[in-house]
Amino acid sequence: MEDETNKPKAEAEENKRKEEERVAQKRKEEQASKPKEMNSSVPVTKEKEESVDESSPEDELYPMEFTMTDPNGHTFKLSRDFSIYKIGKGYDDIARRYGARFYYTPNSDVSYVIIGRKIIATVSLVSAANVEYKDLFIDLMTFQSKQYTREEFAALVDTVIQSGEPYIVEEGDSGEFFKVENGTIVYHSW
Repeated sequence: MEDETNKPKAEAEENKRKEEERVAQKRKEEQASKPKEMNSSVPVTKEKEESVDESSPEDELYPMEFTMTDPNGHTFKLSRDFSIYKIGKGYDDIARRYGARFYYTPNSDVSYVIIGRKIIATVSLVSAANVEYKDLFIDLMTFQSKQYTREEFAALVDTVIQSGEPYIVEEGDSGEFFKVENGTIVYHSW
């Protein structure tokens, strides 16, 4: 059973490694195709050298900001600027453990966990992830939770997955609804 639990994490790490190798290879090919500058009259400054040395395949794979288009043709901006969205740093730390990165949509309450350019989880009032990323989902949902410990929420997730029955709690104006639909864990809170 432990092998099945670690499988998504291992697959995510392997996907991340392969993508980093692909980006590094692409960078090498681009560098090789550039003509060598001979006797350039403009010296390369130390700042330029440092910025080149500091970049990594992960920087290209996970830039600070980029735009994405959903299947319905809507384009939206994604950002990892955690100086603006400070809580995002904690979510990003969780995502990195699974070979992914955390992004948010500026001026929105929707956030995403992405591997490469594929959204594997959403974090919002309606959060979701494929059952394959169950452990990531549990970590994300309990990161700031005042209601559940990781163990309590993991037990709830397992119960809903195994039974196929939704979990519903309504308390006055707040509540939660949790279900598995088409292999996707969906969690609503209000």
